[in-house]
Amino acid sequence: STILLAIAGSVFFYFKHLNSHPSTDNATVNAPNYTIAAQVSGKVKTIGVKNHQVVRKGDILFTIEDNNYKQNLNAAKDISEQREAQLKLAEFTLKADKAAGNAIVDFTITTDEANVKVAKAALKAAKSQEKIAQHNLDHCIVKAPADGVVNQFSMRPGDPVNAQQPLFSIIKNNHFWIEANFKETQLTRIKKGQPATITIDSYPNDKYHGKVISLSTGTGAAFALLPAENASGNWVKV
Repeated sequence: STILLAIAGSVFFYFKHLNSHPSTDNATVNAPNYTIAAQVSGKVKTIGVKNHQVVRKGDILFTIEDNNYKQNLNAAKDISEQREAQLKLAEFTLKADKAAGNAIVDFTITTDEANVKVAKAALKAAKSQEKIAQHNLDHCIVKAPADGVVNQFSMRPGDPVNAQQPLFSIIKNNHFWIEANFKETQLTRIKKGQPATITIDSYPNDKYHGKVISLSTGTGAAFALLPAENASGNWVKV
C-alpha cells in the first residue's frame, strides 16, 4: 500500500507539474531569411560564393555583365554636360541683356529668364537620369546584406537574371528563435516574458534558456491562404 501511495503521489505531482509547466515538442527553430534578388537584369558575369557557404555582410555574391550599363552611364554624363553648357549660356545671355539696361531689351530679358528656367529643368532631368544610370551600374555587383549561410544556390556564369527575381537565400546565423505550438488549454498559463527551457533534438543533453517573446493572436489555419472550413458535422477540436 505504501508503494501504491508513493506511485499515486508521484503521478499526482507529475501531472500537477505538467499542468503548471506547459510543454510541447511541436516546435521549430527559426532564423531571419534574406531572399537575394538582383536590382538589374542581365547575364551573370562572375560567381563569388557556393551553396552552404558562410558569408559576411558586404561579401560579393555575384556580378552581372555591366557593359551596357557603363555605356548608359557615359551617355547620361554626356547629356548632363550638354545641359550644363546650355544653362551657362542661357545665364550668360540673361546677364548680358540685363547689363544693357534699357527698355528695348525688356522683352528679350523676359525670354532669357524663361530660357534659364527651361535649361535648369533640363539639367535637373539629365542629372536624375545620370543618377539612375549610376545606380544601375552599382547594382551590377550583388553583395550579402548580412552575415549568414547561402542556401538554394545554383547559379552559373552566363545565367540570365531578371530584376527583382528571387534567386537564393541567406540564412542569418547569429540570431535564432523558437516557434512553438501549444494546445488551447495550455495558453492561459503562458505569458509574455515568462522564462522557457529549450532542448533541441540535435543536442539532447544540452538545455537552452530563453523567454516568451510574444503569443500569436490566431492559429496557423487562421492565417492560411485557404483557411479550413469547419462545417457543421465536420469539426474536430484539439
